[in-house]
Amino acid sequence: MRKIVSRTIDVVLGVLLAFMIFVQISMLVSQSRPENHGVPSVFGTSFLYVVTDSMEGDNPDSLNQGTGVIIKKDDPKNVKVGDVITFYYPKLNAPDTHRVVEVGTDKDGLVFYTRGDNLHAWSCPSEGCPSTPWESVPQAFYIGTVVSHSDAFGSFLTYVSPQAAGAAGKSAWLVPVLIIVPLFAIVAISVGESILKYKKEKKIYEKELSKAMEEEGIDRNDEKATLLFEEKYNLKKELREEMERAKEIEKKKLRKKMKKEEKKARREQK
Repeated sequence: MRKIVSRTIDVVLGVLLAFMIFVQISMLVSQSRPENHGVPSVFGTSFLYVVTDSMEGDNPDSLNQGTGVIIKKDDPKNVKVGDVITFYYPKLNAPDTHRVVEVGTDKDGLVFYTRGDNLHAWSCPSEGCPSTPWESVPQAFYIGTVVSHSDAFGSFLTYVSPQAAGAAGKSAWLVPVLIIVPLFAIVAISVGESILKYKKEKKIYEKELSKAMEEEGIDRNDEKATLLFEEKYNLKKELREEMERAKEIEKKKLRKKMKKEEKKARREQK
């Protein structure tokens, strides 16, 4: 039972480690793609958090500052008025997330006219921002559509997604830790198992050796006789183990031969 549990833990931790490495590689690769404008993604899905208060409002999908958002890459043709999209904003040289208030076209394709829900955001002038569109977003700058959001998720993302000044320092240690901890756990468990196995085998060996010495009448106080007997005992033990290995190899060969003969017999019957 202990072996099954141990192997299960090893498998789970191994899968977790492999998944974390895969996610990190996928994010690095996707981040370098021109169409993603520096935003990493996994299976076409990106995870960001809202840096400013420009999308705060009373709509169900309004976004508070710090809220985490899940962004799904979609065909730009499917974007409609009312959708909240993330796009590359050249003035900031960074991604921005606002609501689509109008969809138009130009010679290069679709254009999304967007603005934030909060007309009195800290970036707005004292009289407030206009209710007209704030940005015109070419189709080429479209990154994805916001499909879900969570304040708790945003709190987590502030540590692993350095979007704002000062956040990079937080993520610098956490992402490696997310990979190192499972790896360390796997190594620790494996080492622990090896130590326990060694101690168990040593205990069995000492018990069997002591029994053999008693049967042969060897005095343990006689160091020379004890060492000589132990050498002979170990040699016999190695020979027995070698013979057992040879027998096991022969058994495997025999089973393999029998399987071949069974397959051959089935083919001949057909």
